[in-house]
Amino acid sequence: MRAALADIAAKLALVGLHAGSALAIVVNAQTAASLSVKSASGQLAFPDMTPRGGTIAGIPVLVAERVTGDSPDGVLLVDASGLVLADGGLTFDASEQAALVMDTDPATGAQQLVSMFQTNSVALRLERTFGFQRARDNAVVLLENCAW
Repeated sequence: MRAALADIAAKLALVGLHAGSALAIVVNAQTAASLSVKSASGQLAFPDMTPRGGTIAGIPVLVAERVTGDSPDGVLLVDASGLVLADGGLTFDASEQAALVMDTDPATGAQQLVSMFQTNSVALRLERTFGFQRARDNAVVLLENCAW
């Protein structure tokens, strides 16, 4: 518990906080699960933490599939007010000649394709592309090799 709080406290000074800061801690699923059961003196060290996220010291904790490619147990401290969004817009498409797998879990067993043409159906697709970029260099701070 102390190591996690000490790491976060040290990195908070690097983020360049201001009144409009929107902080978040981003961890992988394994780190989130570890934090959710960490105890101090028989009590949960972070009672508002679950394997799916929560809060630590009032800062929201978000769980991401892959936090950083360099360190498997890296943690990001992010000030969202220091990020800008690059919106690529929406792309809408329709097809009456597609063949689709109509299954919520397509990894299980043999798949049956449904022809839009044969069933007189229309398949719709809506894609949105976007990306984020740091507006300030200190908007994202990496905490490496966190053994929390």
